[in-house]
Amino acid sequence: ISLSWTDNSNNETGFKIERKIEGGTYLIVATVTANTVNYIDSKLQPATTYYYRVVAYNSYGNSSYSNEVKVITLPSGESDTIPPQNPSWCRAWNNQTKTIEVYSSVWQNVVDKPYFEFSGASDNLSGVSGYSVYWGTSSAGEPGFVKTLLHSTTVSYIPATSAVSQMPYYFRVRTVDNAGNWAQPTTLFVLCYDNTKPQILNVSQDTNMISPNNDGIKDTVNVSYSLTEGSSITIKIITLQNNLVKIIKSQMFEQKGIQSFSWDGTDTNNITVSDGKYKYIIEATDLAGNTTNYSSEIIVDLTPPSEIVDLIAENLGGGDILLQWVASTDNNAVWYYEIYRNNVLISTTSSTNFIDSGSYLVHKTTYVYKVVAIDIVGNKNYGNTVEIVCDKSGVSVKKFVLSNNGYFSPNNDGVNDVLQIKYELASAATVSLYIVDSNGIIMYTLEEDVAKDANVEYQLQWDGKEVTGQKLSDGKYNVVLSILGPNSLEVKRRSLQTIIDTKIDIANLYVEPQVFSPNNDNQDDTTSVYFQFSEPLYTKISVVDINNIIVKTLVNDILYQPGNYTVLWDGKDENNSVVPNGKYIIKTQLTDIAQNTTTYMSDVYVDTINGKLSGYVYEEDAYGQTTQNGVEGVQCIVVETGDSAITDSYGYYSISRLPAGDYTVVFTKQGYQQQTFNIKISVGKTTQLDVNLKRDYSVDLSTVSPPQIEHYPISVIGLKNNKIKLILRATDKDTAVRSVKLFYRLKIYGEWYDWTEKECLPIDEEYYVAEILPEEIPKEVESIEYKLVAENEKSIVEGTEEFNIEVQPEVSAVIGRQGGSLILPDGNSDDGECKIEVGRNTVERNVKFTFKELDRKNVPSHHDRTLV
Repeated sequence: ISLSWTDNSNNETGFKIERKIEGGTYLIVATVTANTVNYIDSKLQPATTYYYRVVAYNSYGNSSYSNEVKVITLPSGESDTIPPQNPSWCRAWNNQTKTIEVYSSVWQNVVDKPYFEFSGASDNLSGVSGYSVYWGTSSAGEPGFVKTLLHSTTVSYIPATSAVSQMPYYFRVRTVDNAGNWAQPTTLFVLCYDNTKPQILNVSQDTNMISPNNDGIKDTVNVSYSLTEGSSITIKIITLQNNLVKIIKSQMFEQKGIQSFSWDGTDTNNITVSDGKYKYIIEATDLAGNTTNYSSEIIVDLTPPSEIVDLIAENLGGGDILLQWVASTDNNAVWYYEIYRNNVLISTTSSTNFIDSGSYLVHKTTYVYKVVAIDIVGNKNYGNTVEIVCDKSGVSVKKFVLSNNGYFSPNNDGVNDVLQIKYELASAATVSLYIVDSNGIIMYTLEEDVAKDANVEYQLQWDGKEVTGQKLSDGKYNVVLSILGPNSLEVKRRSLQTIIDTKIDIANLYVEPQVFSPNNDNQDDTTSVYFQFSEPLYTKISVVDINNIIVKTLVNDILYQPGNYTVLWDGKDENNSVVPNGKYIIKTQLTDIAQNTTTYMSDVYVDTINGKLSGYVYEEDAYGQTTQNGVEGVQCIVVETGDSAITDSYGYYSISRLPAGDYTVVFTKQGYQQQTFNIKISVGKTTQLDVNLKRDYSVDLSTVSPPQIEHYPISVIGLKNNKIKLILRATDKDTAVRSVKLFYRLKIYGEWYDWTEKECLPIDEEYYVAEILPEEIPKEVESIEYKLVAENEKSIVEGTEEFNIEVQPEVSAVIGRQGGSLILPDGNSDDGECKIEVGRNTVERNVKFTFKELDRKNVPSHHDRTLV
């Protein structure tokens, strides 16, 4: 009989081998030296049952006994060639204490390295000797022919490696008897471990606002989404106060891939809900019990626009009829107006006036017009009506149109800088063409009392300037066409609205998080572009690498209406492959209706190597951990690296790009007791640490106010090669100001570049100066944005709003006999401003003066003056 065992001691003198026969007493049959792990017992009786056990010994005594093995010798003259039976059962737990049992072929998210126990196998001849094992991802994995486990009534085994999430692991065993016969391998257990949360990706909805009134316009919202693995899905509609409205899906298992749902604006009882904001929540739970969710808002709007008021109709001449009215209001936005003539829809318009051409009308006939307002979800008001008798006397206008629907951008960028005006008369007349503001004041005269022929298209253009040559400010104006017919004493006027729009206006645009790790651990796997538009904007959003090579296009020239939007990037390229770690730039290119363009550049970092620390800081009181109870202005410091962050208005903080390791984090704010925590950062993971701070009533809470900043901003500059000098006053009523900084960024060729930080230098105890030097301002700069930030000795920070400096390379003024002046804006108060002064009666008629492309290098100093 060949015996073998495992040596678990390191101080034995040797091992004693004991043997007995069925019903007998154990006797020592042999001793072997230290570190020996096998023994052959010979000259035994045939067809006899023997039992063996082994004990280690040294000068202090014996160890505990090994397990007992039973062996039956073969009958005389026979040999054992029959392999043994494999174990009949196997169970698994989280550890040797068996606190959590796991089950074969059942997905779970708790145990990745189980403790196995299985029954000892059986053999009818020579007896079972031991087992070889396989632990891995192959269902046909080979245990091999090397015995690694000894036979016992119950055998235990702990794998050397942990299972990888979402991959089934197979525990397979091959049994060997004492005659060296090996059984075929068998699978005792399949471990299905998955601690990866399912992902809900590519969520898309066809609208964020519905009007469930069965009119066929935005009655429902349709949402599609993609699952990274098969999951049980629950979809709920709730109020913003978390009250349940309706369950769309309840624990419905859906396969990996694209899925969808719709909501028709009704509650559980199929009753249409009231106006307001609602939220849908998609909750996905995979087979292992891992859960994730996604939510987004839906606005329900059943309220029509306000009724049409002050609707008037006017004969313009030649049978043309002008309708005008006051703009309707809406709780969201008015979309357009429908125009009805004698109850027949004849047109739609987004403006508050409409001209019905006389070519469709009959002289001296009464017409009833109705105007109805429709909001952006299709709700209609009742509308208002007006009657008028068509009068075809006078001059009819065959054409009166503005280029680009009246939008233009006179900013000298070569794109849509002028407004093109075209008109054509049906008969000869005397014409005047004016630009007037919203109060009816004439700002510019394009032509006055000019005789015009019939059936000739006349074209004029306007550069957006008033009569003095100064550019008008952005806003709404009217182009008024005044017509006096040859046989008429009554002047007829008609107008079209034009909009001067020289810059893109957005309310907000940012990217969050700036650092993310697309490793499917459901922690910062994506980053999002959040933007809020105040005007319609054509939008293109792309991800580029540091060489400006496009990695992925997220949005391709889509027109977004005013509102809030979110665009997600999952860290993948156009081939759906995760990009390498590193810096990337999300480029948001915007174009408005007036064809102004701008580009926002936002740096993001893909980092699956380092980790991130984030969480919320709350005040410890009866209100608990809610966003309303977050503490703003808490400084969060990682002691080992010096990295820090300050909590926002919700108490949120985030510190990215921390190498894996153990850290000490300190949370401090004046008026609160300081807290210190020890944390562990893992590779590519986000460590969530929420903190409760207690008030420190031993501190005078009046000392926690932020610094105060006073600053008169610069809004326009015109000189090249000239520094910009910014003066500010920074004080603190409770403590000293520690530092003051300037942050600025440049807009060049329509693109905004990254912020630059500069220290402000003290002039005295309260006043500071910051300078942007000529060499820091390229000649091509179009605009400069800046803000000022002060920090006091208590580490409390206060900043100004963001100021914008417009760069004007050219300014003009028309000066007449009354005299006047022209000033070229300057950003440096030390060297004076460029100014032309013209005295009274110096010139006999209006003269246009222009400063253009001036350079500080060739402009006289302020001590040199020239009288014109």
